[in-house]
Amino acid sequence: KMLERGIARQDYKVFIDDQVVGFVTSATMLPTVKQAGGMMFIDVHHSEIGQEVFIEVHNKLVKAELVQKLLEK
Repeated sequence: KMLERGIARQDYKVFIDDQVVGFVTSATMLPTVKQAGGMMFIDVHHSEIGQEVFIEVHNKLVKAELVQKLLEK
């Protein structure tokens, strides 16, 4: 889920400590939880739930968090 304002899009890079660790496969605004979220492929060594990551959105790193699912509030 996105922790800062921004919506990730397909193929956007995912970073941890200035290192690319994955990429977004799909993302959008999730109306049922009123926040942006999506799915990504990420290196298994960085895939722990709760891990903070940064997604490159329009040449800016935007903070996000790995969660299991965002289906309801």
